[in-house]
Amino acid sequence: MDREPIYLEKDDEITSVVDKLKSAQGIILDIVIPKEAIMLQSVINLKLLKRQAEALGKEITIVTQDKVGTKLAEQIGIPVVAKEGQTPKEVSISESEKPEYSEEDIEMVEKEKPSEEESDSAIKKVKDEPADENPKKAKKSGGWLKRHWRGALLAGGFGLIALAVAAYIFVPLANIQIRLAAENKKVDISFTADKTAESPDAAAGLIPAREIVEELEKTETIKATGEKDVGEKASGKVKICNKEDSDSFTLAAGSRLLDSSNLVYKTQTNVLVPGASVSGGTALEECSVEVLIKADLAGEKYNKSSVGVGFSLPALTGQYRAESTTEISGGSSRKVKYVTAGDVASAKDSVAKAVESEIEGKINEGIQGEILLEGAMETKVLSSSSSVSVGSETEEFKYTVKAKSIALLISEENLKSLAEERLRQEIGSTKEIVEADSLITSTKLTKIDTELGKFEAVLAGEAYIATRIVEEDLRNSINGDPEAVAIDYLNQIEGIESVEIKFFPSFYKRVPRINSHIYFKTEISKTQTE
Repeated sequence: MDREPIYLEKDDEITSVVDKLKSAQGIILDIVIPKEAIMLQSVINLKLLKRQAEALGKEITIVTQDKVGTKLAEQIGIPVVAKEGQTPKEVSISESEKPEYSEEDIEMVEKEKPSEEESDSAIKKVKDEPADENPKKAKKSGGWLKRHWRGALLAGGFGLIALAVAAYIFVPLANIQIRLAAENKKVDISFTADKTAESPDAAAGLIPAREIVEELEKTETIKATGEKDVGEKASGKVKICNKEDSDSFTLAAGSRLLDSSNLVYKTQTNVLVPGASVSGGTALEECSVEVLIKADLAGEKYNKSSVGVGFSLPALTGQYRAESTTEISGGSSRKVKYVTAGDVASAKDSVAKAVESEIEGKINEGIQGEILLEGAMETKVLSSSSSVSVGSETEEFKYTVKAKSIALLISEENLKSLAEERLRQEIGSTKEIVEADSLITSTKLTKIDTELGKFEAVLAGEAYIATRIVEEDLRNSINGDPEAVAIDYLNQIEGIESVEIKFFPSFYKRVPRINSHIYFKTEISKTQTE
């Protein structure tokens, strides 16, 4: 039958070994134990191991090269071999060396499959057995103490002194609270963002930029604002009358006639006006020629239902006049909307802005931890078109714009890092930033070149700075000092307003000699600068 090995570590306790024994599948087991293992240092452990194996119906062999452990195991009847695979020799033990078992233990061994509760009971019994069964040895130990009490007392005294020294060094603690003055420092930094930059460069004032290119086509419906009257113009005939001029003349087409309301009509053809005649020394008015006229504008108000309505001819002298020979009719009004040139230009501008705004919104939705500065995006119109031409009669029309936007984004972390580093360079190594919540309050773009993928900008803000406190240096300077000396030393440091030290134990007014027992807590006192 194959032997199943169980490997132990040096620090395995008996409880751990018993668990491994219980979980083993085989019946014949090799317990492999390294030299100087805990299991081999106690007879009790080996007794418990043997008893537990018998209770579980398992045959065990110890594999070890530990000489002391080998001797102890053989004394209580456990076979021992030096290497895995060796066949154990039968172990015979004398009656005096046989372990004593109670009747309860014997009954437990005879059981084929004992319960965990019964096994634990056996473990407890063995643990409860006295470790030293030789009363003579105990007596001998007591005799040694009696013979060497002076040395023991002296050793105890030295032990107490050593304990006191250790307490003096290792027990004291100090909590040091420092109030540090911090001044407000204004920040004004110019920087460049470039898409070709790989990392921030504080010395050059450079941070990386990320380029985003978006194209979008958008169509919007636009209202037409032009309005005109497309009604009919009234028309009719009038006769031209010459009262004084004896010579005939030609009245050109388009000559203006005015009615009593100063409404304008125009002649439609050239007409020859005959001269006036004289009879008995009196001029006779000549009204023999007729001409077609038409209202200058459309509208019903130009209609004349009566015949003989008089008109004046403002381009001629007072001896000429006209009067209607027919009704002047057909005038009507109908106002319509039409597309003006201004409508088209306005539509192009409006839709282009809508495209730019939509692209910007889309970019902002997709970014995290980045900033799109105002002006850091440029939009170019690639094409634009109107659904109707200028002058078209319509209430509304559609206008389409296709545009391309290029945006340059910067990391908020990089920007803050740049500002902090530039400020550190300005304040030097003796100062440090103690509060940077308002380090960047505004950022303004000053120049952009989207073709090169870079822009220039300035940032403004403020931060609080104070004297740089290196805690480890302070610990090295004051450890072991009396309270007054330590406080005096700390108060001489620039920027420290006050110092308070709390000691443990409270009566021990000296800074501990161990740096790890010295704790600092810094409180910032903000001051404004002009």
